[in-house]
Amino acid sequence: RNPCIGTVCLNGGSCISPFDIAICQCPSRFGGKKCENQVPVKIGRCPDPVKFILDPCDRFVCLNGGSCNAPADAPFCECPALFTGASCENYIPDGTCPI
Repeated sequence: RNPCIGTVCLNGGSCISPFDIAICQCPSRFGGKKCENQVPVKIGRCPDPVKFILDPCDRFVCLNGGSCNAPADAPFCECPALFTGASCENYIPDGTCPI
């Protein structure tokens, strides 16, 4: 079964499934789990350097109820019990990890 079936990505985003899970890949001006957040952009000549403060978790996907945290702009997933992996993609059925 294709995990992207039934997954809706907004604003021109497209669904990919790198770990047999559905993830929205967003165009450059959008972010969020479903590409629902517009990234602010200034069009034209900028008289001064313009910096936008973006949430580093906007494009970082945590699965299975995981929460994104971004201390020092280095996002990582905090996984709930029974899940592990960079995106909380791995299920540990009995709560123990193999050695």
